[in-house]
Amino acid sequence: MGENMRVWRSKGSHASLRLVVVGVMLLTLAQSGSVPPQTVCGGLPHQNVTQPEYVALRATNGSGDVMADLVGPFLNVVQPKPFPRDLFFNLTNAFTSETPVDYSRLQSRIVAHFTGFWIGAGILLAYVVLMPILGLILACCRCCGNCGGRMYQEKTNSLHCERRTFYWVVLITSVFILAGNVYMFINNQAFKDGLDQTPTELNSTLTNVLRFTEALPEQISSVVNESNTTLEAISRNLDDVGRQLGGPIQEKFRSYVDPVLQSLLLLDRETRSISTELQSLNSSLTQLQSSMDRMQENVTQVKDIINNNIHLHQNAEISEALDELTEDNYQHVPNLNEFQSAVDEVVRKNLTSTTKEVENSFNNIPQTVERETSSAVQQTKQALDGLRGTISDVASKFNEIDFLQKLSDIITTEVYPNLNRFTPAYRTYTDIWWKCGFAVCSLVLLVVLCNCMGLFLGVVGLKPKVEPTMRSQTSNCGGTFFLAGSGFSFIFSWILMIVVLVLFFVTGNIYTLVCRPLRNGKLLEAVDSTDYISNLGQSLGFNVNISVKGIYSDCKDNKPLWTTLQLHEVINLDEIMNVSQYVEQAQQLFDSTHINLSSVTLLEPDVDRQLRDFSTKARSFNSTDTTHQIAKMSRINLNSTADKLDQLGSQNEASNLRGIQATYETTIIPQLENVNVSVRNLQSNAENISGEVEELLRNLEAAQTFLRTNTTQIIRTESRKFLDCQIGHIISYKEWASSMITQQIGRCQPVAGMVDFVDVVFCSSLVEPMNLFWSSLLWCLVFFIPSIIFSILLAKYYRRMKHS
Repeated sequence: MGENMRVWRSKGSHASLRLVVVGVMLLTLAQSGSVPPQTVCGGLPHQNVTQPEYVALRATNGSGDVMADLVGPFLNVVQPKPFPRDLFFNLTNAFTSETPVDYSRLQSRIVAHFTGFWIGAGILLAYVVLMPILGLILACCRCCGNCGGRMYQEKTNSLHCERRTFYWVVLITSVFILAGNVYMFINNQAFKDGLDQTPTELNSTLTNVLRFTEALPEQISSVVNESNTTLEAISRNLDDVGRQLGGPIQEKFRSYVDPVLQSLLLLDRETRSISTELQSLNSSLTQLQSSMDRMQENVTQVKDIINNNIHLHQNAEISEALDELTEDNYQHVPNLNEFQSAVDEVVRKNLTSTTKEVENSFNNIPQTVERETSSAVQQTKQALDGLRGTISDVASKFNEIDFLQKLSDIITTEVYPNLNRFTPAYRTYTDIWWKCGFAVCSLVLLVVLCNCMGLFLGVVGLKPKVEPTMRSQTSNCGGTFFLAGSGFSFIFSWILMIVVLVLFFVTGNIYTLVCRPLRNGKLLEAVDSTDYISNLGQSLGFNVNISVKGIYSDCKDNKPLWTTLQLHEVINLDEIMNVSQYVEQAQQLFDSTHINLSSVTLLEPDVDRQLRDFSTKARSFNSTDTTHQIAKMSRINLNSTADKLDQLGSQNEASNLRGIQATYETTIIPQLENVNVSVRNLQSNAENISGEVEELLRNLEAAQTFLRTNTTQIIRTESRKFLDCQIGHIISYKEWASSMITQQIGRCQPVAGMVDFVDVVFCSSLVEPMNLFWSSLLWCLVFFIPSIIFSILLAKYYRRMKHS
């Protein structure tokens, strides 16, 4: 590579990243000015943050039937007014504000708001007052012999019709009372189940909140740990810069250089092969020359004998033939020393060694890149260490937001111990409440049973044609049960109505003041209107308008805290999560970094010159004269001259010539053929290798030109890929971290579960069953009135009269 080469790479420095933790959010690494192509180098794989496993909470209502559909509308009629937001606000200020409050005006507003309940309570209170009074009056009348006290019944035509009418009225009334009583039992048990499940549901709700608060730091830590993984991967890549950057550069060069080096190795092998062929050919030529010299000596001896013989000497034809055999044309074989010298020069240059030197130079490119970039790598790693320290500071900043930790501490140190401590007593009170409810239900059932026994015994024991004074004991017992039922109704109805009054006023108001506005959102709106909640955002450190209703709505949909707390209003995530300055500094650092590779020439000038000379010699090598000479030598025939000597009577000389010819044919002719084949092969190889050398020289020149003109661009391109790969890791992490922060971290469904606990457990499982309980009891007490009237009237038709 004819010139020094420079490599462009990015500079890594410590960017001043502002990493903010707001509430429970972690803002970490960030984005570059441009995203590298994904085809260059993909980011490291990242796992999603682990979401905690929450305890499943009950989401069904405690009761849902006809009575449930009636109680709600009934309470809406009793209290049609919407949630008293202003009244709630004033009451809240009365407890939280130091400003004097006009309690008389506040009381008047309270009375005005609960007008419907006051009216209902007045009606129920009238029942409480009138029922015992009417019972006492009836008892006094009966004791005085009035109001059915006189045991007399006149038989009339309408007697049986009246009895049947009263019978069916009492039966239907008892059925209505029994239906209400069944609802009382059902809702008393439902209320008991709700009470039993409340500690469990509360514990599950608190457990979910605790898991939420505990999982949040873990999720944040996982994001921080992923940043460490990314930075460590980049650091390892920088340590392996020789292979990861030098390797691709080396491969780009090899695509042009390796074919040339392979050609050089092939040329070296072929040149050595030609050198071997030349040496073998020269040896054969030397042997041939020796054989020809011996043959010429023998022929010369024969010629001398013939020349001494005047008779033979004067034979012109024989003398001419012998003279031709002794000419120099047959004494000299081709000389290949010039071509041999050119080949030997190429062999001495040792192209294999030259190739290995060039190969070693290219193999050392990764080490050279690593050595030349060591300073830039160290500075970049120092920048990564600074960045790692900045990211680690995020965890410590998170500790500054301690309200979640305080919430967790409250749950673990105060709520759980108190819950466990009061649970046994709570279970005891729950059993007592259920027993009281069961007793109330039993009192109503007692009245129903009295009516049922009266109806049954009266029908069984009554004989219509029997005189009233002669009625059976069974019939009389049935009438007595009617009177007992009426008596129990008078005795217990007003007490039970007090129960209805208390529960109506308490649980009815809880429904209208808590459950109904909680479900339609009015309660949360009222909570948001208080002074303490109205600045919730500022209380949590956010300069945004955050409402409890909005938090509940978002958490109900299990949205992350980034959305729930509206952090996008106060935090510019794109601005904070920005490492463009970091990338720019990295680029500047590597722009100023030079990778100086040793100047490598693919072929030294003297080798190039020698190869060109060798190509010229190989191209100019012509074996025509040599093959012509060999062909001429192959045509020697002494037998014809020997035949002529036989004709002239010189049998000895003829015999000597025939012996020389036989030796020639057995020794020299094979040598000539071998030399001829070698010369032809050498001619072909010389022509081929001349073309190969010329092509090699052209390829060498093209490769050298490529290295000289494209090396800088190749290094720049590969360096850009290497840098984009490292940026790609950061961008991939940034995108993952942004996704985790804005979509995954702090999914707050457990927070909504705290509000749902009030609705599902408190309202659906406690308030609604209790409303159904007192409404069923009220239903029964209302039907106590016709039951008392018609039971007393019906009793006269079954009791045994004293007077007829």
